[in-house]
Amino acid sequence: MWFLRTDRAELVYHSSSEGIVYAILSHVWGPSEQSFQDIQELHRRCSRFSHPTPNSASAAGDNPRSHADAKVRNFCIYAEAAGYEWVWVDTCCFDKSSSAELSEAINSMFTYYANADVCYAFLEDVPDDDDPERIGSAFRQSRWFTRGWTLQELIAPIDVVFLSQNWMPLCSKCAAPGLVREVTGIDIDVLLSSVPLSSISAAKRLSWASQRETRRIEDEAYSLMGIFGVNIPIMYGEGRRAFRRLQEEIMKQSPDHTLFVWRLGQSVSTADLHAHAPWTNYPRKAVHAETDPATQVLFAPAPQAFHGSREVQSMSVRQLGVAAQISLAALNMTQPTASALEAVLSPPHEVPEFAVTSYGVRARLPVIRISDDDTSIAVAVLACQGSEGCVIGLLLHEQENVGGMSLYRVGVHTVYNDIGRPYPLYGSARYVRIHLSAHYEQPVQKRERHFVLSWQVIYIVYHTHSFGFGDLHGISTPVASRSLLAPCRLFFPPYMLARLGRLGFTPDRPLSESQQGGLSVLPHEALEVMFTHERTKAAFSLRVACCLRPAVSLPNAGRDESSPRQPLRHIWATVDASWNTRGSSGGAVVSGRRCYWCREVHLDQWTALDPQLGRTGRQMVFPFAGRTLTLTFSQWDVRSRTTGAEAGGGGGLFAVDIEVEEQPATEHAPENPERASRADRFLKGDANPTSRRSSLVRSMLAAVHQQVRGKR
Repeated sequence: MWFLRTDRAELVYHSSSEGIVYAILSHVWGPSEQSFQDIQELHRRCSRFSHPTPNSASAAGDNPRSHADAKVRNFCIYAEAAGYEWVWVDTCCFDKSSSAELSEAINSMFTYYANADVCYAFLEDVPDDDDPERIGSAFRQSRWFTRGWTLQELIAPIDVVFLSQNWMPLCSKCAAPGLVREVTGIDIDVLLSSVPLSSISAAKRLSWASQRETRRIEDEAYSLMGIFGVNIPIMYGEGRRAFRRLQEEIMKQSPDHTLFVWRLGQSVSTADLHAHAPWTNYPRKAVHAETDPATQVLFAPAPQAFHGSREVQSMSVRQLGVAAQISLAALNMTQPTASALEAVLSPPHEVPEFAVTSYGVRARLPVIRISDDDTSIAVAVLACQGSEGCVIGLLLHEQENVGGMSLYRVGVHTVYNDIGRPYPLYGSARYVRIHLSAHYEQPVQKRERHFVLSWQVIYIVYHTHSFGFGDLHGISTPVASRSLLAPCRLFFPPYMLARLGRLGFTPDRPLSESQQGGLSVLPHEALEVMFTHERTKAAFSLRVACCLRPAVSLPNAGRDESSPRQPLRHIWATVDASWNTRGSSGGAVVSGRRCYWCREVHLDQWTALDPQLGRTGRQMVFPFAGRTLTLTFSQWDVRSRTTGAEAGGGGGLFAVDIEVEEQPATEHAPENPERASRADRFLKGDANPTSRRSSLVRSMLAAVHQQVRGKR
């Protein structure tokens, strides 16, 4: 282990840190920190020259500390004045160019800080005269409290002294634990090392990191290893998988079920579950675009998901048996029987188990399901409780058998049936909060539908690349299967505009000049573009808008819960035309199933292009008298987002292709012969006004009757 000598800022290697009394620095990294190589080079330059020369940075006997950067130099000076011969700084006391040293240092970082005699936390954004106790003080607002790595640097050492921007003491962790608790949310007993970290629930420990940030995504996981006493291989470049691997390792070494309780706001009560859950008709393959795949798995995508899990506490195996019986009674709206409670309180006790397999997480848990064998929804009782002492049950739904395996996804979500109307349960719920009410009736021997409890071995999807999770990979979904959703951006390729220009049609706005940002399609706004023939003044207009159907907001997937993403809505498009010829104006009649809510044909219902023929997208042909217009929407970038004030989530970037084809000349054949014949009769005076009114009334009544039937 390398240490810096405080008197000269020289690196000295010790085979072991035992017996070394050292101070350690905690700080927020700047854009250009002095590295291991920089300190070594500084030492060589200071010892190379026997006499000063114009090109030498130093002379023999000159102190390298004087040429170190301000942070390293001032830390050495401060620690030396405090009586320390050795210090350790994470920027320059190990070689980051060596993968072995980097891995060892990251895996040992918590130990380095725990073994230090004192930790000095340098807050360079806090002035010397700041009062830390004052509400809104610079101390309370310091960036140091928002960084991921500084969490373990605060918890691991016995003593932490906070220093201002000019290296003046502000306060210490031991002297003001209440202040530090207010800023960080960490319990005073933890700050004072009065209780072991292992006694704190996993959910609470992860909640401490839920509002902290790291420069590298992987550091969200690596900075938490010491807090959980686990080690995982360091692999920068793996992204969010690092946090998943951290959770796997925690699960292997700890029986704490609170690890699985994240985004607790997505929960329902037992009353909600009775009133709204579609127990008997919930589809086994609940695939729908509005639900984020990351919410249907066991492991959280990021520490931010634990923001609301601070009050979740774990319980013992013995308590789990009691909680399962209470949960069963609560769902059946009865009281637990004395014999059932006596049975679970007597040894031997059932023991829950979790293990990662290639099929998912194999879990042995008390599972509650409806007595109807055909249901696909179950409640797995976890050994943890939320605020007010409620038992937390994990809502599960069984997907179609994959390879002969019964695999469960987490949560019950909004699903739409064939005519676009939702099943009874709105929104998205991962958990059920179970309370035993004193108002429940006594056990009833016979019920038409009742819940049953049994200990079962089940397999749960634990990440979005799990076995059997194919069509819910979100971005990884096959292009041909992606839904076309708004908010999004429309792109009109220049070659397509040039092709229309050769036919004489030009748009009513400079589309080619707005291609970088595209044209935004927002849930509550319609987009219309008019193309006009320069010579004949024939014109057609493209109108794109969103369905009125209530949409479900996607979860934030680790983002700040206070900034929810916009709801995604289905898109429809129509074309109106005026060719300046008789019977050639108005909207074309298109084929396809019309939505119950907006009475339009969604793009998802248009003809899907065959990828094997070289193109993907959705296409619709709009027939008009004399011309046929073919409209195609192709998704170019699923990750794209609307820009500016509309940012916050969207269906991506769509390329719009328009083809106008001349039709063989006919005697003004209309696109709707029946409508044209009625118009001709009216112009000739053959139609009776009374009969016209009666026909109109009949049409309106038929439309109302059709809507009423659809709502049933």
